[in-house]
Amino acid sequence: MKKIITLLLFASLVMSLCAGTMLTAGAEKLETIDMTDLFRADSFTSSKGTQLNYRIYIPENYDESKSYPMILFLHGADQRGNDNVSQIKVGISEAFKDTSSPIYDCIVVAPQCPADDKWVNVKAWTFVDYEATSIRESDSLAAVVELIAKLQSKYSIDKNRLYATGLSMGGYGTWDLLVRHPKLFAAAMPLCGGADYRQASRIKNIPIWTFHGEKDEIVPCIGTEKMVAELEKLGGNCKYTPIPDAGHAIWPEVYAREDVIPWLLSHSKSSGTPVDETVVEPEETETTTETNTTDTKSDNANFLSRLGCKGSFSATLPSLTLLMAGVAAICKKKKH
Repeated sequence: MKKIITLLLFASLVMSLCAGTMLTAGAEKLETIDMTDLFRADSFTSSKGTQLNYRIYIPENYDESKSYPMILFLHGADQRGNDNVSQIKVGISEAFKDTSSPIYDCIVVAPQCPADDKWVNVKAWTFVDYEATSIRESDSLAAVVELIAKLQSKYSIDKNRLYATGLSMGGYGTWDLLVRHPKLFAAAMPLCGGADYRQASRIKNIPIWTFHGEKDEIVPCIGTEKMVAELEKLGGNCKYTPIPDAGHAIWPEVYAREDVIPWLLSHSKSSGTPVDETVVEPEETETTTETNTTDTKSDNANFLSRLGCKGSFSATLPSLTLLMAGVAAICKKKKH
């Protein structure tokens, strides 16, 4: 009987150690990260004189003989300014907390929109049903396009693997970039932004994964839903993940997901997907000047996915099963 009790205690100890191992394996995501150490600061002036501060991440073992994918990240309205730091503190920073993420093998650029401009010249952030043909491309977004060209000439960037993602105002900007420059990106991931669904035919062949909180009152999800519905009607390459009971600030949850960056990087333009190459020309040349509604800093996003384990349960389970089977066999033999 003492042997059985000893074996059971040993089995319990092994299970506890395995559980500890699984928790340690799952804790591969950093709680905090100093993005200013990862991203170098720089600035760019467009052909129209628009000055754009930006941060850029270059892989640690960058080799100019290789070709790297590039991810463009567009921040929200609250991160506008000229400090050249705010734009990397929110959103994309979540992806870098996972030290095994393939984002570390990409070039990542995060421009900062000046305080007096927007990525898209909408009347207000609730105006999700804007028409791209009624407003011109914002000076800052046009500067982003020129910045991408400059970076392509400076670094070894794969022109077939350019990706765009952004949140809130940056979600607007991501949709707007796709509509105005449909040949530029291999895939895109706009979060909680507005879009001109009338231009869906121009982007129906671009792989798009979009997210929106169903209770978003800052940028209503109807804008995303209408674009998704139109793309689906056209047989577009788009998938939509609504987040139930979430408001506006969904980006901590989304960028912390382990599947979003690999999904972006799985796409390439080399397949030769046809796009509509006509230029979106505005019918009006005046930029809207209404006051912006700023992004909220609400904490209603779901942070549980940041605690997801990559653990080794599947590896330890067979060992535990054999151990318990051995204990059971000894118990059976003891009874006989």
